[in-house]
Amino acid sequence: MASHGTVPNTVLHAGDRGPLVQKLQRLLHLPADGIFGPATKHAVRHFQRLHHLRADGQVGQHTWRALIGRERPHAHRSKHHRRNDDVLRLGDKNDAVARVQHELGIRVNRLFDRRTWRAVRRFQRHHGLIVDGQVGPQTRFALRHSHSHPRSVGSHPTVGMRALAVARRYVGVPYVWGGESPNGFDCSGLVQFAYAKIGVSVPRVTYAQWYAGRHVSRSQLRAGDLVFFHHHSHVGLFVGHGWFLAAPQTGSRVHISPMANGWYNDHYDGAVRIG
Repeated sequence: MASHGTVPNTVLHAGDRGPLVQKLQRLLHLPADGIFGPATKHAVRHFQRLHHLRADGQVGQHTWRALIGRERPHAHRSKHHRRNDDVLRLGDKNDAVARVQHELGIRVNRLFDRRTWRAVRRFQRHHGLIVDGQVGPQTRFALRHSHSHPRSVGSHPTVGMRALAVARRYVGVPYVWGGESPNGFDCSGLVQFAYAKIGVSVPRVTYAQWYAGRHVSRSQLRAGDLVFFHHHSHVGLFVGHGWFLAAPQTGSRVHISPMANGWYNDHYDGAVRIG
């Protein structure tokens, strides 16, 4: 596999798999599952449009150069040239780092040191994010909202909140097609399992889960509501602030994703509230 600063000779297309796809996904700040699926293709095309490249969703020499050039270590750049990718990394020193340290609840010194890097990784692991020790858009969003969890009206948690609390325990469990246990989940298996643990019966497959409760609008979503995508073929549990938890696809693990992600946003079907 090519090193961090080397431009690969391979052209990647939708459907490809492997370590090089993971490298691409890390450069795009996506979950690195190694599968060039619809979400990865959308991110590639978005990057290509932003950088005035041909937006064909394929990753050839020009796209690789643009991606790797954006990610080269700070020390290799001119001291007058500032990185504009809005990602905080080891060695950065500024007010943005201070805000991150404050949100992490650690000592603020404005320097992204090893102590901060370790705290970021712990936070990412706990919240089902890519554990890379960098603060990109997804980690920044989660940090800003980590202390403002949704609450139901009244003092008792809703059925959905209780199911979500169960599902959160299994962040990191691998996706298994047909899986419905802590050994491995598929998307609807995780939903059924989480609700069953609190004594609520939910159908096994996504298409039946679509009819298992009351439909609610996107603006009325609450923690634990079932959110559906791509003609009801994919389901997850709403977390709050535009994020949801799911077992996404083969090669991935249970994690939290933003619903504003291009593919999820474009293929959102609606939501169902159980209980």
